[in-house]
Amino acid sequence: GLVRLDGGGSAYFTGVASSSEGTGNAGGIEIISPHLFIDNGGQVSVSNLGEGEGGDLEITSDSVTLSQGIISAETSGNQGGNVTLAVTDTLFLERNSEITATAGTETGIGDGGNITIDTGFLIAIPQENNDIVANAFLGRGGTIQIKALSVLGITPRPELTPLSDITASSEFGINGTVSITTPDTDPNDAIIELSDQVIDIEWLSAQNPCSVDNDTIARGSSFIITGRGGIHPGSQDAIPSLQRIVPWQSLETPKSPVTVESRTTDSIPTPQLINGWIITSDGTIYLTQNATKSSYQPPCLPLEN
Repeated sequence: GLVRLDGGGSAYFTGVASSSEGTGNAGGIEIISPHLFIDNGGQVSVSNLGEGEGGDLEITSDSVTLSQGIISAETSGNQGGNVTLAVTDTLFLERNSEITATAGTETGIGDGGNITIDTGFLIAIPQENNDIVANAFLGRGGTIQIKALSVLGITPRPELTPLSDITASSEFGINGTVSITTPDTDPNDAIIELSDQVIDIEWLSAQNPCSVDNDTIARGSSFIITGRGGIHPGSQDAIPSLQRIVPWQSLETPKSPVTVESRTTDSIPTPQLINGWIITSDGTIYLTQNATKSSYQPPCLPLEN
């Protein structure tokens, strides 16, 4: 579950520390937890105030949050300790939080320790002075290696500033190195720059894209609707039948609703305008010119009294 280190003196642990003040090396600390939360001055530290080397601090977690929290591996006058953070999802820093592997005082010549961070997202509030530091005083600055999908709000700088910084410097020695590895994809490449020219709608309407040009409508363009649904039928369209069930027909006795009769005379009749049709008692349909009343009833529409 959650491991919380609260420096405010709550019921949680206030800190985890391994230190030495003699000639020996400091011990190490390893924390494995799905979620680690350090706040209100709480800290995890391995330190050596004597002549020995600093210890190693390893944290493996899905997410780590530092809210005025400290993760440190420091020495007074020898090689700084190492900090290794393997965070699957997010490493988040806020409110003057620190991850440090510093070495040396004004009389110490130790080199800064190494900080290795492998995470999905490294996020820090830029204006809240959150720092990742592997500095030294007289010795060489340490090495900071960060591998992440994205690093937001914290920036490598040659020295500490009031902003959120990543530094591996030395006060009087040789600066260390900072290496940040992120995917090669740049989200800015997918941004499309919009035109600053306002579209003139009236000018577009005046072009009349449906006009006839070179004997073609809409300059040869077309709009085709296929399949069922789509645009609702207009007032001039035929009323579609709502009956979708088609009865089975036998292939052995095909029956056609249309009967073609041979002409009984050689004279060509004058074409007449068809005004309707008549249905006889046996169901035969005849087209006629003088129909006075249509016997067709639209399907699925009730008859009015």
